[in-house]
Amino acid sequence: MASGRFLLRPYLRDMAWGLCAVGASAATIGCQSPSSFERLDPPADFRLPAKVLTSRGQAGPEAVSPVTWLRPGETPTQEQPQPLPQPKKNPEPAKPLDVPPGLPGAETPRIVLPPDAPPTRAERLKIIDMLFPESPPLTPDPVVDGLPGVKAVSLEELLDFARKNSPEIAQAAADVADAHGRWIQAGLYPNPTVGFQGDQIADYGPFGQFGGFFNQSIVTGGKLKIARSVAYFDYVIAQAHLRRAEVEVAHRVRLNYYAALVAAENVRIARLVVAFTDEVYRRQVALVKGGTAAPFEASALLAIASQAELSLIQSRNRYTSAWKQLAASINARDMSPAPLLGRVEENLPRYRYEALRDQMLANHTDIAVARNSVTQAERTITREQARNIPDLQNQFYFEKDTQAASLGAPSFQFGAQIGVTVPLFNRNQGAIMSARAMFARANAEVPRVQNVLVQQLADAFERYETARAQSALYRERILPNLVSAFRGVYQRYQVEPDKVNYNDIVTAQQNLAIQMANYLQALQMLWQAQADLLGSVQVVNPNELALPVDPQVPDSWPDATPRTMPKR
Repeated sequence: MASGRFLLRPYLRDMAWGLCAVGASAATIGCQSPSSFERLDPPADFRLPAKVLTSRGQAGPEAVSPVTWLRPGETPTQEQPQPLPQPKKNPEPAKPLDVPPGLPGAETPRIVLPPDAPPTRAERLKIIDMLFPESPPLTPDPVVDGLPGVKAVSLEELLDFARKNSPEIAQAAADVADAHGRWIQAGLYPNPTVGFQGDQIADYGPFGQFGGFFNQSIVTGGKLKIARSVAYFDYVIAQAHLRRAEVEVAHRVRLNYYAALVAAENVRIARLVVAFTDEVYRRQVALVKGGTAAPFEASALLAIASQAELSLIQSRNRYTSAWKQLAASINARDMSPAPLLGRVEENLPRYRYEALRDQMLANHTDIAVARNSVTQAERTITREQARNIPDLQNQFYFEKDTQAASLGAPSFQFGAQIGVTVPLFNRNQGAIMSARAMFARANAEVPRVQNVLVQQLADAFERYETARAQSALYRERILPNLVSAFRGVYQRYQVEPDKVNYNDIVTAQQNLAIQMANYLQALQMLWQAQADLLGSVQVVNPNELALPVDPQVPDSWPDATPRTMPKR
């Protein structure tokens, strides 16, 4: 420090000088006299505010005006006040905001209507009719509703047709017949061998030993029985694959059926939305004709009505695509669209997760195949071990010695060969090792399949529960309240048009249309999730799904609904 009498850092010392300088211009500050600060040595580069020094004892805005810092002992100079900036007297007008050229629709001319007066009123109405024409009425939809006389198709009829005509089921049935034939073939005894045999032919002229032979392999160690038992499990597994093919075809048909059913419901609702938006649009055009609304408001509603019509086109194309996929899933690609029986607005039950999981683990064909593969692998080890037991190889022959017969000597002779393969080098040890490895793999396959199936079930159950809650909330609370909101806004607009803007009606109508689309999406998710549940548990009819035996028993999958609200 310069004086050494205060343990202040330089920046604290500078702050003290600044506070004393400000205190000299305000009587309310605690510094009463500059003499109390004479002990402080100011820094060499410290400057005091000139305005404060020159305005002691003065009042007014000059004391708080911008300051010029001076060193101690310097004399302030008189500053000229700077004039405030003044706005321009004639500012340049801003360019009108418009859609940039090049954007689709930017070339549309501005709407200019003649005055609503008797001389030009007819021309004005003619221009409005030309700008905002009425949409033609919607006719019955032959794609969804079907042509006159066309019978509606049920899901059961489609499933029955698919079972009889599905190529996947036909292939699985052929695999069953193939496995059945191999099972029979594996246990058949080897055929004997017979033939001609001649020895010492033409040794002494035309003479020789002529006859035949017979040999038969005698299978030992029960290898044929073991081999048949191994092939039997191929037959059982093929039957399980046939069952799985039937379930998968039914699952695919059900998925496509409900997709088409929801698409048909989407067309029906889209038609109602189109009629709804057309009515709102027509009423707005009537307001424009009456001179109480601007033409641009009708233009906005015409665009919204066109969007609704676009949604209807999209929903009709979606139904056509869904029907063609449904027809392909039952192997009837050329089947014409027909109305579908059934409803998508149903309150589906809440299943118990443990009940569905136990039902799936007990009856699923993939688990049955895995368990049968374990037994088959065990029998395969026994079969490979039995191969090491040699079979008896025998051969019998009989001959007539023509030379001995010409000499009057006994001429018939008989021979036999019996032997076995000595398992000296090849004891089938490699095949036995491979069979044991396959047995270990088959044992691990069972829990692996169970884990995969549980994951699939949990995914389908989660989607089912979410979509079930979504569709119920939309049907019971969201859509009814949006309808009430629209009616309330429109009714208030009729009573108090000065307090409610017509755009509020449009907004309420659009909110209802948007949430209606979300409701249809929730229905699609719900029926798809239910079909996935049926496929996971491998049942065809939803009534076959296990329901809770005791609803009061806690479930490991708790109900995610935070609260129960009364229905409207």
